[in-house]
Amino acid sequence: RKEFIMIDTPSEVSLGKVISKQIELQYPLSKDTEKIERLNLIGGKIAQVCDRKDLKYYFKVIKADELNAFSLPGGFVYVNSGLMNKATDDELACVVGHEIGHIAARHAAKKLQVSLGYQLILSLAFKNASSLELARAVNTVANLISLGYSREDERLSDRLAVRYAVRANFNPEAMITFFDKLREVEKKKGANYHLVFLESHPAIEERINNVRQEILSLRYSATN
Repeated sequence: RKEFIMIDTPSEVSLGKVISKQIELQYPLSKDTEKIERLNLIGGKIAQVCDRKDLKYYFKVIKADELNAFSLPGGFVYVNSGLMNKATDDELACVVGHEIGHIAARHAAKKLQVSLGYQLILSLAFKNASSLELARAVNTVANLISLGYSREDERLSDRLAVRYAVRANFNPEAMITFFDKLREVEKKKGANYHLVFLESHPAIEERINNVRQEILSLRYSATN
C-alpha cells in the first residue's frame, strides 16, 4: 500500500543510526556469542524474504530478562536475551518477523513524522539536531517501545510475521505458541507484571485469531 511518507530511505537509515546509539546507551547489549549468532542467522533468513529489501538489517541482543523485542527505523531489530531463552527458533523467527514487519511498513518512521515534524526529522537525519531535539526523538521511540503501536499497526505486523515465517521455512504456528508462553509468564508473575508484546491493542485473543486466519488464508492460497 502506497502512503505519503516524507522521510526517504537514506534519511530513515541515518535517523535509525542516530537513535540506535542513544538507545544502546540505555540498554546494555549482550556479548553472548551464541545468542548473537542465533539471532543473526534467524533474522537474516527473515530479512531475505521480507517486503523491504532496500535496507541493511541489524540484529542485536539486549542483556535483559524481560520478554521483549523492538525495532527502530532504518532496519534495527533488538531482542532481549530473556525472550531468546524462552523462544524456540520458530518462535524467535515469528518475533523477528513481527519487528521487521513494523520496519517494512515504516510504522516508527510514520510515528516520528507525525510527532516530530519534517524539519526536525531532517535535522536528526543529517546529524545537526540539538541535544534537546535528539532527546525528543529518543523519547518518542522509547514510548513506542514501552507502549507498543496502534491496533492496525500490530495487526499488520502480526500478519507479516506469519507470511515471512512461511517464506523463510519456519512454522507460523509458533506465533501462537509464543503468545501462549507470554500469557503463562504474565499469569505466574502476577497482576503488576506487564509484557509490551501483550499490552498492545488488539487484545491477545483477537491477535491469536487473526494469526490463525492468516495461516489458513496462506494455506488456502498455496493449494489453489
